[in-house]
Amino acid sequence: MNAPLPAPAPPDVTLAARAKINLFLEVYGRRPDGYHEVATLMHTVSLHDTVAVELSGQDRPGCIEVICRPDRQLSGPRNLAYRAAAAYLSALCGCDGCNGPAAGRSLSVRVAIDKRIPVAAGLAGGSADAAATLRGLAPLTARLRPQPSPLPALGPIAAALGADVPFCLTGGAAWGTGRGDQLTPVLSILRGPVLIVAPPFAVASRDAYAWWDEDHGAQHVPAWSSGCPGGPERAGRAGTRLDRLDTPAQVAALVRNDLRPPVVRRHPVVGEILTAIRDCGAQAAEMSGSGPAVFGLFSCTGQAAEAARRLAAAFPGARVLPAALDPVETPPGSGREEPSGGGAN
Repeated sequence: MNAPLPAPAPPDVTLAARAKINLFLEVYGRRPDGYHEVATLMHTVSLHDTVAVELSGQDRPGCIEVICRPDRQLSGPRNLAYRAAAAYLSALCGCDGCNGPAAGRSLSVRVAIDKRIPVAAGLAGGSADAAATLRGLAPLTARLRPQPSPLPALGPIAAALGADVPFCLTGGAAWGTGRGDQLTPVLSILRGPVLIVAPPFAVASRDAYAWWDEDHGAQHVPAWSSGCPGGPERAGRAGTRLDRLDTPAQVAALVRNDLRPPVVRRHPVVGEILTAIRDCGAQAAEMSGSGPAVFGLFSCTGQAAEAARRLAAAFPGARVLPAALDPVETPPGSGREEPSGGGAN
């Protein structure tokens, strides 16, 4: 008599959740919805978390589990990846062709995150993990649904989770306006090493923007992205709004971050790191997002390696993270990266 076949392993998808840097960030003021109207140029880099998404309909139906390594304090419901999974399952129940709320409750989701991106550093690590969770759940649930039953649209779910999640969903390079989530893809052939230096403390985005408000009298502006004329056209007051990135020199003429001055006043070491990374020969350097991480673009790996050595010695408490720009020769969303099932991509 033949032995019974082993039960099939639950389907899983493993994805790289890439960090982003802000090559340009201009802040205009607080919107009626409490967010700030911004114009920003974002670019993904090779530094990434690894996110494994597993789906099962048998083990603890309706359960969502998020495990983050090495810092277990980032596990559980407070993790943005947990909220992403919950929002996706909720949307799965509500989309056309679904068999009702019980369909979502019959599934369990397990997300395992290997964390490399510094937390609350202006690199969108949490947003990248949430976006990877959504991108992993889509093909997994597609296998379980009858065709042509539709899947939830990821864009609206991402936008509801946070301003950086829509960009992390597509990656590449893009201008972000509105809250930063109204995206215009940018072609980029930028290549080369990036050095990221993250001080040993966090800066919450809400704090950085509150400090900007203190400096600018908490000025209020309309939500241009919702249809008020003159919004996106203001993007890039410091220069031409580029639709293609070719050279580091082009970026050097553009780099700007309106959140840096208020952050540096509270944390002077951020300014010291920025000065040091420029002194090491970076072609362009700036604080990323709401900080406190600083990045520098270098011309060659040897120069970046020497800069990493010098910066690690000068700022022993900081994390010095070598990375590379993620070139985007086709627009985001055109099939640059597809998740693979059952293992690392």
